[in-house]
Amino acid sequence: MKTLIAFWRKDILNRLIVVVSIGLALGLISLSILVMRMPAGKSLRGAALDLIPGLGRPAAAIPTMAQPAPSATATWFPHPTRTPTAPQATATIPSLPPTGPPAVTPSPTLEDGKGIGAACIPNNPPERGRVVDILDGNTVKVLMQDKVYVVRYLGISAPEASNPFYQAATSRNSELVFGKDVTLTGDTVDKDPDGRLLRYVTAGQTFVNLQLISEGLASAVDAGPDLACGGVFSRAGQEAQRDKVGQWSLPATPGSP
Repeated sequence: MKTLIAFWRKDILNRLIVVVSIGLALGLISLSILVMRMPAGKSLRGAALDLIPGLGRPAAAIPTMAQPAPSATATWFPHPTRTPTAPQATATIPSLPPTGPPAVTPSPTLEDGKGIGAACIPNNPPERGRVVDILDGNTVKVLMQDKVYVVRYLGISAPEASNPFYQAATSRNSELVFGKDVTLTGDTVDKDPDGRLLRYVTAGQTFVNLQLISEGLASAVDAGPDLACGGVFSRAGQEAQRDKVGQWSLPATPGSP
């Protein structure tokens, strides 16, 4: 036994030889026992199965993976050939006129937004007020800044009380300006000898001075070469006489122009 222990400790190869020798000895002993216990008619494998029950178990069956179902094969069918058809006639829809509001054509009688012939009015600072009284065909009272002023239309003269058209001129003047807001514009002379304001007067789009002359209800007055609207008033008076309107419709009296 001491010899065996010394052999074991001597080298690792010796240890391996001892282990292998012991293993072979145990194997021979087991085989001898198996042969001795083997019943008649049994094979060596059968005796081994009796000695070691788990040796004869069948190996677990590996489940077979399901094979993918074969994909359907696409069958190509040719598209039916379309028979070309004649193009259908397109109905022509008549164009309609625009439905918006009609275009407004400005009146040719308006100038500069001030009234008929008002382009001659100078660009002096205007005054604004409301007519509160009519004195005659060319004179009114105007309320401006809580004060009432007497205003005489510049560059014109309406018929006097002795003239048959005096009342017509006064009434027409009232129709044009009474109770209305007016714009007053001066020229080179501010007032007349009686202290009345001398002004061009516009009411809305009506140049009142010129309107009365054009209707034959006033005459143009020569107020000197500095009067801005003198030429316009003179031409309007000549046209009124030519057309015989207003006071110019009366028969001419001896000594009248």
